[in-house]
Amino acid sequence: MVNVDQSSTASQGLARRAIDHAPLVLSGGYLLLSLRLPFGGVADPGVGFFPVISGLVFFLAALVVSAKSLGARGTPSHGSGDESVGGEGDDADEDAHIGPKAWRVPLLATLVVLYIATFELIGHVPAATVSVFGALQLVSSRRVWVKALLAVIVAVGTYLLFAELLGVPLPKTRL
Repeated sequence: MVNVDQSSTASQGLARRAIDHAPLVLSGGYLLLSLRLPFGGVADPGVGFFPVISGLVFFLAALVVSAKSLGARGTPSHGSGDESVGGEGDDADEDAHIGPKAWRVPLLATLVVLYIATFELIGHVPAATVSVFGALQLVSSRRVWVKALLAVIVAVGTYLLFAELLGVPLPKTRL
């Protein structure tokens, strides 16, 4: 007979593995899709130049994070599933690890998907502002007005960098 605590621990371990490796899967899919776009060259970049480079960077970063999470499985403080090792304080650490902070990665991935979905519809600046603000809400404890200001600065800054300086056509704001 399976103990409820063992079943709960097993499902928590599965959720942790899914969350640990979701960025690798998402960035890999993004990279594969971006490879369909014309790449061009460094002197004359095509539409796919930035998406391929950024997809490669994100994929490599996700690969490192996934590899680290696999290597950390053997230590009790990183979710090995062996709750009998260590004192009672370890349970509190485990619960904190699978709490709201564990949902940051899927929520951040959702923000990226929403940005991609609204990018052409409303333009880069509003889509990036909302996405960056949402990401800052998830990961930062700064005041709301600071997060909003940073989101606008990042959105306008990236627009100026890519559309004006690098000549990469971005959808204009339609609002």
